[in-house]
Amino acid sequence: MSLKREEKDKIKDFLLKTIYYAENYFNIFVIITERTTKEIFDEYTGDDFVFNKTKITVHLAKDYLGHDFVSRSLAKRILMNVEKFKIIVLDFENIDNIGQGFADEVFRVFKNKNPDITIVPVNMNEEIEFMINRAMKNNLK
Repeated sequence: MSLKREEKDKIKDFLLKTIYYAENYFNIFVIITERTTKEIFDEYTGDDFVFNKTKITVHLAKDYLGHDFVSRSLAKRILMNVEKFKIIVLDFENIDNIGQGFADEVFRVFKNKNPDITIVPVNMNEEIEFMINRAMKNNLK
């Protein structure tokens, strides 16, 4: 999957840059950020200096998977291998809506299976916030 240049420009600290050379092109990693290494470590590590936080930028997953987030199966796909983290930030920027099954799978089923993990949704619109709150209320019953 390849992002267009204007999409890359919207992503904070995008670290993959394409260099064109003759008919071939190469992807190289470059640092395009104003942040220091310490700031990044502080954001994603705890007091024990272990990486215990991850951020899932949901619109990137949508671009990759090619689907809206309505089903439980898509929720399971974006949550693959996140059990090793203690904090999961789900960034819903540029996402218009999610389905009831998706919200229930993430905020009730996954949370019940992993009670020590904190899921933090950010950049939600009213519709997404409604679905998440509904799923979390069902978790309390």
